[in-house]
Amino acid sequence: FAFSPPNPQPAPHPTARLALATKRRNLRGKSKDFTRKRRPAMTTKYRGLKIAGKSAAALKSMLRTQVTQLIKYERIETTLTKAKLVKRFADKMVTLGKKGTPIHYQHACAFVREKEMVDKLFGEFAERYEKRNGGYTRVIRTRRRRGDAAQMAYIEYIDRPGEIRKPRPPPDEEEKQRRAAIKAKILAGEPIEAVEIEDEPAVVYEAEAKVGSDASDQTAADDAASDKPQ
Repeated sequence: FAFSPPNPQPAPHPTARLALATKRRNLRGKSKDFTRKRRPAMTTKYRGLKIAGKSAAALKSMLRTQVTQLIKYERIETTLTKAKLVKRFADKMVTLGKKGTPIHYQHACAFVREKEMVDKLFGEFAERYEKRNGGYTRVIRTRRRRGDAAQMAYIEYIDRPGEIRKPRPPPDEEEKQRRAAIKAKILAGEPIEAVEIEDEPAVVYEAEAKVGSDASDQTAADDAASDKPQ
């Protein structure tokens, strides 16, 4: 009896080998359930704020922690995007401290993590910013973070010892009257001097924007009136 070896399997076609390799490469790292769709990137929406990659609870927790640290050290470094978000809530905490009522104290305790920092808001910060109406913090760009090249920035409270740049002092009564006079001139259509434009560019821009808005509203009203049938 002579033993005959089985016939060897024919080699697969090159096109079939390429298709099999492509399928294995595409399915590499996936589970066996190939029909499952990937979950979309998580998007945060907390009080109108959106950041990809964080849930609303995680974003709120991050803001509470960073605001507490900012009140404690009065200057921290973070990414520019986070610094702009922290600025919004850090200014609000100072406003609560300036009001000084028990209900506002409870609101601050619900957001700030440390009671000592809440006492600092209603004590030291309320006295420091008594004459200021907003603008208690400042954001300064610093560097690009190594690794992902994210834009970093300092966020700090102003009017404190050791700050990077001295802020503009709050306006007194004479300054307020001068700004009101400049705004009244622009609204009345009277010419203003170049010195006034250089000294108060924000006031001039705000007044001119209001004049332009009123003019556009009047133009729209006139167009609507002319379109009405007689």
